[in-house]
Amino acid sequence: MTFPENPERVLPEIGRDLFDVLVVRTDFSDDESWNAVVGELHRPWGPGGEFAAAVQLVDEPAWSGATADEVLAAVVDED
Repeated sequence: MTFPENPERVLPEIGRDLFDVLVVRTDFSDDESWNAVVGELHRPWGPGGEFAAAVQLVDEPAWSGATADEVLAAVVDED
C-alpha cells in the first residue's frame, strides 16, 4: 500500500462511468496544450468517425500536482 506524498492533502472523490476514459488534469501550467488534448479526446473515432468519444474530464485546480497514486486512491469504483 502506498500513501500520498502529502498526507494532509484531501482530494475529492471521483465517481466514474465504467465505460468512459477518465482523464484527470494535474498540471495547470499550459492551458493551450491542455485545450489541444481535450479537443483530441472529444474527437469521434472509428473507421468513419461513427463512435462518439466517451471521456470524463476532471479539470479542477484541487488536483494540481497530484500524483498517480493520489488520483487512483480518489477514484470510486463501485464495480
